[in-house]
Amino acid sequence: MKEIHYSPKKESVIGKHSHIVGKLRFAHGMRIQGQFDGEIVAGGDLIIEESSQVKANINLKNLQLDGKLTGNAIVDQSVHISQEAQLEGDILTRAISIAQGAKLKGKIHMMSSNEVVDIFSAKPEQLKKSLLKQ
Repeated sequence: MKEIHYSPKKESVIGKHSHIVGKLRFAHGMRIQGQFDGEIVAGGDLIIEESSQVKANINLKNLQLDGKLTGNAIVDQSVHISQEAQLEGDILTRAISIAQGAKLKGKIHMMSSNEVVDIFSAKPEQLKKSLLKQ
């Protein structure tokens, strides 16, 4: 049985047979079962399910990766990467767990607990500097 690390009170779903292209913004929770290409900026939690494929740079609160993510991620609290997951990109976060067998190609940068990155109002240059100074 798959371990679920987040269970948002409110959750939206991109279904298994859906392919969406664009900018995705949400305040609570999102579960992606299909495909998404673009950009994700959110104040909530994101679950990328095992059969899903996401090509996006993402900024959000928590990430559970069970599927495939191609892109960079700035995650304010924590990232959980399962053994079935595939990640191609860099991660900036405060906490991370990676299961044995997960496929990773990229760098992991840890934020200090007192460092605050406001992903909603920071300019791209400021976010890049935050990633590079780690």
